[in-house]
Amino acid sequence: MDSKTILIFRMLSEKEIGFFRSIKLSDVVKKVTTIGDDHIQENLFFFNDGDPCPQPFQLNASQLENCPFLKGYDYFQVSKIFSSLLFDSMYRFVCKYSSRAVR
Repeated sequence: MDSKTILIFRMLSEKEIGFFRSIKLSDVVKKVTTIGDDHIQENLFFFNDGDPCPQPFQLNASQLENCPFLKGYDYFQVSKIFSSLLFDSMYRFVCKYSSRAVR
């Protein structure tokens, strides 16, 4: 543990530390939304028998579509005509205002 963690543990009692360690994600979701106890499962990461909103199976990465790696916006992906018009208008804008700055 680092020094900040040790300092925090010294400030809290064992009972308080136990309280924070016992908080589940479902407790946080219930507190900050209007979802009732009977509409959310206790363990949000795994489906167990008897949980509300039954799932046909537990999802994993092999059952999902591949996500394309997105570094940024590809202006040419939309259409070649749109991108040529975009660059043409940018070129005209720069030429128009750069000639005024030179005068």
